[in-house]
Amino acid sequence: MSRAYFKSKVDPDIRWYARLSSFTILVFCLIGAIWGFQVSGTSFNWIFPLIGIVESILIEVYVRYLGYTITDTELQIGVKGLILKRVVIKDVDAIQQVRRNILNYSLSKRTISLIMSTGKEIVLAPQDQELFIAQLARLNPLIEVKLP
Repeated sequence: MSRAYFKSKVDPDIRWYARLSSFTILVFCLIGAIWGFQVSGTSFNWIFPLIGIVESILIEVYVRYLGYTITDTELQIGVKGLILKRVVIKDVDAIQQVRRNILNYSLSKRTISLIMSTGKEIVLAPQDQELFIAQLARLNPLIEVKLP
């Protein structure tokens, strides 16, 4: 059984946005904890900064470790061993290169779209798109590749 791993491409503006949103949520959680302690006087408000810290760590892990693993029969989309989605390669009808601002298992605007036999579309952004497409096409020769 062969396995090929492809790291997700991350645009600098997406990385910046993720870090900014993590910092903003962390600040609001800290403000909520301070305000809640002053209003209620209880020490239960430690949960707010904890939520902010956990959320910030989760966003950073997602941005840093999102990747795609191709096995003999399926494409696995995941983060550090945690598989978020499995796609059967035989169900892929077409691959096309798209450029959009919608994030769907991708952290880049330069993406490829897998068109499934059900009509569903999955948007990905592997760093080495040519090798990724070649690997999928080798495993399923019926895939129609639509590149500009």
